[in-house]
Amino acid sequence: MNQNLFQNLENGIHIWWSILDQPPSLVNKYKHMLSREEQKRVNNLKFRLLRDRQIISRGILRRVISKYLNIDIEGIDFTYNKFGKPSLSPKLNDFNLHFNMSHSEQLGVFAFAIGRAIGVDVEEIKGSLNLEDVIELCFSDFEKNWFYDIAPGMRKDVFYKIWTAKEAFIKALGTGFSFPVKNIEFKLNRDNNITFHSISGDCNSVRKWEIFSFNPLPGFISSLVIEANDLKEKIIVRKIALNADAGKSLSSNDFEDSFLGLTPIFALVLTVTAI
Repeated sequence: MNQNLFQNLENGIHIWWSILDQPPSLVNKYKHMLSREEQKRVNNLKFRLLRDRQIISRGILRRVISKYLNIDIEGIDFTYNKFGKPSLSPKLNDFNLHFNMSHSEQLGVFAFAIGRAIGVDVEEIKGSLNLEDVIELCFSDFEKNWFYDIAPGMRKDVFYKIWTAKEAFIKALGTGFSFPVKNIEFKLNRDNNITFHSISGDCNSVRKWEIFSFNPLPGFISSLVIEANDLKEKIIVRKIALNADAGKSLSSNDFEDSFLGLTPIFALVLTVTAI
């Protein structure tokens, strides 16, 4: 892997994503990266497909963190808050690395930043989902009013942007669904992208947060919510595709060494600059 990518996080946000369905030989290698507690939790999952995806997901998280911190994978230790959100053990985190992860079906997404609360969510776009039931349960009256005014052909895409944004926000807070999702309100801008409108009725509080939505793969929508310091900064997006072919053009065999042949894997670099 290009080491500059791992060393250039201080003024940026990195998003990684990968297919989690991998050959059994690779699943076995990744399983040995996990702690005993992680392996115990994985073994409690009923279905092998879910176990294998969880193994690859946790393994990717550990490998990327080891590269950012320049430590052995075995030395990575997590702590969990009362809502289950993981963070690095304080003894490891002089770097002040924040991270979050999400997966939907065969796709895993991972987000990293320094000194900023961060949350990410990804969902597969499903044709069978009853949008109205979820909208009634999770959208505020303000959101429902403008949502049903947009063109019907846009609604599914916008729905998934809002839904993933709400989940990403509560993950950034680290509260889970103890924070009422109806209290997180979004609006649609002129570019048909969603932006924060208010949090618990406070329109000023949204100035602390920035949202970025994207399609990591066809048929999936992901949203990232990042602490943004009162809009004193802007985010510039740079995409990097790190698949098997791209890896061959990077320096030496770092790509293979970093992920043991895991393919495909992709990165999205969001550069934060002062306005």
